[in-house]
Parts: sequence; structure tokens; C-alpha cells
Amino acid sequence: MLSSIMTFGARAAEFRGQPYVDDAATFSGGTALFSNQFDNGFVPSGSKSSYLNTEGLSEFQNIGENASSSEILATGSCGDNVTYTIYSDMTMVISGTGEMWNYVDDYFWYKKPERYGGYYSEVKNVIIEEGVTSIGRYAFYDFGSLSSLTIPNTVTSIGDLAISYCDELTSITIPNSVTRIGCGAFYGSSLSSLYIPASVSIIESDGPSADLGSSYYDGVFCDCSALTTITVDANNPYYDSRDGCNAIIKTSSNSLIAGCSGTIIPNSVTTIADNAFFRCTGLTTINIPNSVTSIAERAFYDCTSLTSIEIPNSVTTIADYAFSGCRGLTFITVEHETPISLSSHIFEDVVKNSCTLYVPTGSKSAYESASVWGEFQNIVESASAPVVLATGLCGDD
Repeated sequence: MLSSIMTFGARAAEFRGQPYVDDAATFSGGTALFSNQFDNGFVPSGSKSSYLNTEGLSEFQNIGENASSSEILATGSCGDNVTYTIYSDMTMVISGTGEMWNYVDDYFWYKKPERYGGYYSEVKNVIIEEGVTSIGRYAFYDFGSLSSLTIPNTVTSIGDLAISYCDELTSITIPNSVTRIGCGAFYGSSLSSLYIPASVSIIESDGPSADLGSSYYDGVFCDCSALTTITVDANNPYYDSRDGCNAIIKTSSNSLIAGCSGTIIPNSVTTIADNAFFRCTGLTTINIPNSVTSIAERAFYDCTSLTSIEIPNSVTTIADYAFSGCRGLTFITVEHETPISLSSHIFEDVVKNSCTLYVPTGSKSAYESASVWGEFQNIVESASAPVVLATGLCGDD
């Protein structure tokens, strides 16, 4: 006799309480009682192992622990061997083994209101159970109420845009099992800090994603305006946050691939990568050291609070849209006596009639006649070396 209370949903069984069998014959013949009736069994938190050892119940393909005893609102598949269950307290439990499905942008699955039973925008907590090995592309896209996400140490990959536009998610712990973080994984989310473990070997931010079809989503922290702290584990051989810089630097190339409002660019960085500070609206000032030779596409795109920028003479390349949308700029200082060749979109939407361009002494006319640079209405020459303002005696000698 089974003493647990059973409730039934769509191809799912929920058991409340610990299993108790007072007659071994009750379950003779294995799973005959539930044969071909259910794909999943859900049991109370902390009781999974007990059910796994109970004859007649142990042969369920997926036994998941309930995070709550609330009513089940929706359940279904989100991987070949992975299922989701949403409870009335708006907790979502992902259980099973293997990878979650990757959803392709072309089908606009992530925009369908019926996904996850239509409850995706109301889910507050997501618990991924051990056994799940990946968070699929678009898995939690636009979970606008999500404030807590638990990731087990069996997950090795966080997919493209997997945790994007999660407005209420301010913190997340990435376990030391994760090796890959996809393009725009946290795009538009409200994270205030993030720790990258030593296990991460791939951060997809080096070029347009063939699957996503847009370079806007390349940067892992694009449009994360609340982000102020980024730390990479000191034992990570692929990425670092040297000198407490609050950024992610690709160690092999000295390329800064992701920054935030608290970033200080070290004097060893040579490239500011695509989308590194994309829509970092909390960024008000940044010092670009003279080690930097290249500022990549959309590096400071839409940094609307950025008030000033100094481009050192070490920079030889500024890519398209690098400072586009930086409408708060009041002055730009360049150290090049000969203007760098620019495309037309680099300073797009910068207010050129109020932003002053400071150039080296003797180069004003060259900048006035140069493409793009000449669009600035206030071009002022400034000495590249400090000017002596005062001198005098302050001792006998």
C-alpha cells in the first residue's frame, strides 16, 4: 500500500510525502501500476533518493523534487530528456538529464505568448536541478519577473541570449562547471555584479552570431546598465580581470571584451572589443590608456552618460559606430596631429554643435577639412605638452 498522496497532471504524477510500502507485493511487476501513464514523477524536496529506492516508483524516467507544494500550473518538455514544471507560487523547476533545447531565432519562439504554458513572464524563481547540462538559447528570454535563478554544477553551457531581458534579476552565481557563455547571454538584464569562474573557456563575444544574425547581441553584457562589478577567477587561464579592472580581458590577445561603469582599463590592453561597453548607460568617464591600438565596432555604443573621451595617439583604428549614440559627450580630445580616417557612423548622434573637439596645436585646419571630424562645430587647438603657467623662486637656489 502506498501512503503518499498522488495528484495527476498532463503526463506527470506528483507525490506528496515520503513513500511507504507496507506490502512488497503491492508493487510486484515493477512499474505496472503506472505503466505507460506518466513521463515524470515529482516528489517533495529532499525525498528524491527515497523514491529512487522504492520499488514501483524508481523506474520513472525523470523524478524531480518539488520546490513547493503549490499547485502545478504547467508542465512540458524543454529538452529531449528535460522537462519544466511551473507551480502556482511562480517557481519553475527544470529537471531531467542532458541539454535544454536551443530555440532558433528564425521561428521567433521566444516571442510566443504561449511558451511555458503562457506563464514565462510571471515566473519569479527558476530552479535547475542536477543532471541538466545546458541552459538553451533563449531559455529564459524576457522572464521579466525572474528574481532568482539556481544553476547546478552539472551545467556546462549558458546559451545565446539565455538569460536576457530579465529585468528583476540582479545577481546570479555561475558554477565552476560552466565552460561556455553564449552571445548576449545576459543582454539587457539587471545584474549589478558577476563572477566568472575558472572553468569558463569560451565567452562568445568576438563576432556576429550566425544563429542570432545580429552583432548587437555579441557582447555578453550588452545593455546591462546596472552592472558595476565584474570579477574573473584568478585561476582562469583564458580570461582575467587584471589589476582589479572590473572588466573581462581575453588573456591571449589583451583584448577587453566586456566592461561596466566601474571599469578602469589597464595599461596592457591593446583592443577594446566589439560591444565591450554597449549601452553602458552608467559609464560617465573612461580613460583609454596609450597601450590601446584599436577601438572596435560599437565599443561605446549608446553610452549616453559618457561626458568626455580622450583618444591617445596609440590608437590607429576606430571601427564603425564606436561612439554612436553618445549624446552626453561635451568634449573629445585627440592626440593625433593627422586625423584618423573614420567612417560616417562612428560619432552618429553625438551632438556636434555642443561637443568640443580638442586637437593638437597646428592641426585644427586638418581636422576641419577631414571627413567626419569636420562635422564638429567647435574645434579647438590644445598643446599636447603641459603649458608653463608660472615660475619663480622658492629657495636660495
